[in-house]
Amino acid sequence: MTKNITVGIPDELAKRMDELSEVNWSAITRDCIEQYIKQRKADNLEAIIAKVKEKRGQEFKKGYEFILKNIDGLELPGLEKIASPDQDKEKHACGLYKIFYHAPLPTRTLIKKLITYTEDQYGDVTDIEFIISSEFLKGMQEAAKEIVEKSK
Repeated sequence: MTKNITVGIPDELAKRMDELSEVNWSAITRDCIEQYIKQRKADNLEAIIAKVKEKRGQEFKKGYEFILKNIDGLELPGLEKIASPDQDKEKHACGLYKIFYHAPLPTRTLIKKLITYTEDQYGDVTDIEFIISSEFLKGMQEAAKEIVEKSK
């Protein structure tokens, strides 16, 4: 079942519509009404976006605190590398692997919390990927950057 509605439009608009006789104006009107309803219901979307932003903030904080908690096992060159990451995610993951792998044993075990990797038959590490969120990584970078800057 359909519901008919009456829409009033100015004469000038009606003339321009008449020039496009092939257009199904009922379909256009339906689409516009549907879009409007979606936008009105998007108020729920604002709450969802706020939750996502909160989670992003929490992940950033966790990354920041991760560096602070593990500062004893990190040398200044490692902190500088964390603070100024490579643009290439794979290279950056590889760099983090090297930083944490060469750190003292307690810090070295942390690498398993940050990245995943496989080893080939010769024990060489391959396929390094982050298993942390990008916000966690940003938090780590920000903490490292602040420490490096304040240590100068």
